[in-house]
Order: sequence, then C-alpha cells, then structure tokens
Amino acid sequence: MRTLRSLILLAVVVIIIANTSFAQNATNYLVSSLPGIPQNVNYSTYAGYINTLYGPTQANSSIFFWLIRSQFTADRQRLESSEFLKFLDAFITIFPEFSQEEIYIAGEHYAGTLISYIATAILGRNNQTSTPTNLKYNLQGIAIGNGWIDPRTQYKAQYTYALSNHLIGDIYKLLIDKQLELCLQTLRNTTTVRVKPCDQTFGLIVNGTQIGTGNNATCINKYDIRDHSSIFPACGDDWPYSLPTLQAYLNRRDVITAIHATGANITWVGCNTAVSNLLLGDDRSGPAFDENDMEWRNRFPGTLLILQKHKNLTTTPWTVNNVLLGRMISERNLTYVVVYNSSRMVPANQPRIRDIMYRFMGLDQRFVP
Repeated sequence: MRTLRSLILLAVVVIIIANTSFAQNATNYLVSSLPGIPQNVNYSTYAGYINTLYGPTQANSSIFFWLIRSQFTADRQRLESSEFLKFLDAFITIFPEFSQEEIYIAGEHYAGTLISYIATAILGRNNQTSTPTNLKYNLQGIAIGNGWIDPRTQYKAQYTYALSNHLIGDIYKLLIDKQLELCLQTLRNTTTVRVKPCDQTFGLIVNGTQIGTGNNATCINKYDIRDHSSIFPACGDDWPYSLPTLQAYLNRRDVITAIHATGANITWVGCNTAVSNLLLGDDRSGPAFDENDMEWRNRFPGTLLILQKHKNLTTTPWTVNNVLLGRMISERNLTYVVVYNSSRMVPANQPRIRDIMYRFMGLDQRFVP
C-alpha cells in the first residue's frame, strides 16, 4: 500500500476575460500570505490566472487555479487535476516538476458530462507519436460526484425520486405530470445535455414544496431533502447557509491581491451560470463515481438504472472503523459509491468520504481518522 507524500489539490474556476497579462513562472504564483491564515501551516499555496484559448471563437480566456501543496512525507507525489488539456499544458510549463506525476481528474454535477471527455483528450494525446507540445500525462483515474451523465434516464429519475420521498403534493401533481409528459416527449427528440422542459418540471416540483407566504415562506432544500428552512424561492440556492461569509471573504481586496486574482474585475459568486452555459453547449456523456442519498437533485436512482445494464456488478458495504457509511457497486475498473445520510456537501455530512478517495488513489487508509 502506498502512502501519502504530497497531496496536491488543483481547484479551478473557468472565466472569460480579455486584455490581461499573466505571470509565467511558479514564483509569481506563490501565495506568500493569506488574510486569516496562520503563517506556520504545513503546506504552500500557489494561485492565479493561466491564459488559455477555449472555444470556437478562440477568444482570449483564462482559468483561475488554486494549488495547495502539502508537506507530508511518503513515497511519491500526487497530482489531482480537474481542468482542460490546454490548461494542463500551460500549468506544467510553469510547474515542470509535476510533469510525470500521477494525475486524477475530479469534479461533480456537470463534471459527469465533461470529465470523461477531458480524460479522453489526455489519453488521445498520450497515444500520439508526436504532439505540438510533446507533453504526455500519467492519468490514473477520474472521480465524479453526483454526476450528470445520462439526461434521458436521470431526468425521469428526479421525478421518481420526488414521488418516492413524498415531495409532490396532490394539488400540484396534475400540473407536474403534464409538464413531465412534455419533458419526455422532448427527450425523445433531442441529444442535448440540458432540456428546458425537463428543468421546468423539476422547478414545478420544487416550487410545490413552499410552506408559508411572503417573507416567511420556506421550501425544501433541493440539495438536502431533510432541510425545509431554505427561503422561498431559493429552495437550496442559498445553501450552504455559510456561503455569504465565504463570498464576503473571497471578495475582500486583500484576499484578491494575495491570490493574484486582480487580473479580472469580477466578483466571486458561488455559482456562475455563464460558466455552465459556456461548457454545456453540446451533448456529452461519461461515467459517475459517487453520490448521496439525501440530495433531491442527486443522480443515484438514475445512475443505478444505468449501472444495471452491466451484467457483472458486485455490491459491498462501505464501512470505516466498523461503521456502515454506504455501499460500493463495482464492475471491472468502475466503482460507484452511494453515501448514506449525506447531502450534496458530502464531506460536511460524511467526512470519512476521504476513505473512498484514498482507496481510489491507492493511498494508505491508516491516515483516515
């Protein structure tokens, strides 16, 4: 069993900007200090913009990255990545010491649509005898949480999940069923990742959970059906409820300066629909990795239907320290994990999800508390 030497987390956000200059070496990206963070931490941090060209217009664009490099010692370094091949080329140009390290691509939700194609691009590059950059990468695996991978199956599963959890009231069911019929009809004639009539079906179901009126109205949290305290009509879009504190911190001028994010005059927000619209312009599909059982917008009922097409599935309990936390469903090199009693924010409800990531990357599970 391999042990952890240096775990590198690469978190990235895609944005489109113009007329911006960029640093070209690792020193320029070093975060020497970050407001509110002690100086004697056991990791180093790099952050900033890397210029890339993305999309058919080849417009000037960039990816903001945040690299956390830990100081734990063991037998080999690891690299986790969740972005595009061009970005990876630029990143390795700046940090060449990572060029031969293991790479794991991870993401959630629509990453289920995108990550498999990013991985395919990397593997395709690796199989070429010569490439424009001559860079090849040691891709070891992909991990997807709550992945959106098959709209035709998963849109229908959202409705089924709502019914089975008594989230559709009788007075709304006729209207919702009519909208669902339109959704299913559209699904038969489209191959796009997102289908507007189906999104509207889900919206009707969510709006039907409203309790109270005016400023006192609440609705179910679509990311955790155990929670009915979300303010209507947010219904989970205001969750986690600590988000305003995080947003205020990341928009502080001293923080923006510390992480070299001054290149674009933008405000940080939890979700940017412009990013989704940019990335989801065509039809794609891919594999899933783990999901939770308490998020309404989760994909696990639909994903289970997809997995059942495989004939040699094996199911085993997922336990840590003799505590049952979920179940693992495997077929060849695909492992699917259902996490019990968890919302969309799995680490917040089940911190021991790191056990699954350690298994996935072949790390020493003795480090899991």
